[in-house]
Amino acid sequence: MKLLSLFVITFGFLLAASRGSWPSLSSLSIDLDWDGREEKLLIYSSSYLSLDPRTYLFINYNPIPRLSLKGHYLESNIHEIKPGEFILEVQTVSGKSVNSLVYFYRQGSLRRIPVSTENSPYYEGVVSRNEPEFRDTDGDGIQEMLVYYRHFPPDFKRTVEIYKLNGETFKKIKEYEESTPEVYL
Repeated sequence: MKLLSLFVITFGFLLAASRGSWPSLSSLSIDLDWDGREEKLLIYSSSYLSLDPRTYLFINYNPIPRLSLKGHYLESNIHEIKPGEFILEVQTVSGKSVNSLVYFYRQGSLRRIPVSTENSPYYEGVVSRNEPEFRDTDGDGIQEMLVYYRHFPPDFKRTVEIYKLNGETFKKIKEYEESTPEVYL
């Protein structure tokens, strides 16, 4: 871990010096698979000023990143979609958009859960200017993913898309518009 941390920090300082801004380094201890043992996550993001900002996620001191994502790291969340079924959500920022990707963590490896609006094609994740929300909207005990897209002024509306985990994929099951008290700026 010390060698990996030294490499990441040294690499980050070199990037910062060349771009004029500092990269970020975060660490988390999270039980990704709810087996009673916490996994150690090290998250490294290149500078905000980088021409191609990237986020790298390392798990349990492995020197090879488990994820290499476009954008600067925003946050990670664990969601219990249904009893005993957990997913990892990783959010990065590119420009003014939040990129939300979701993963299963099983037997020591991450597997991306595709998000699809139709039967095909499958998409990697959700891109919006707003973070998605996870909650049970239909009372069946399974959390759905709600994605919000605000309309531009002068509309006080937003589009809501609801996605449900259908086996190994989040599929869109509903879309509607609703009023919102604020205007997108």
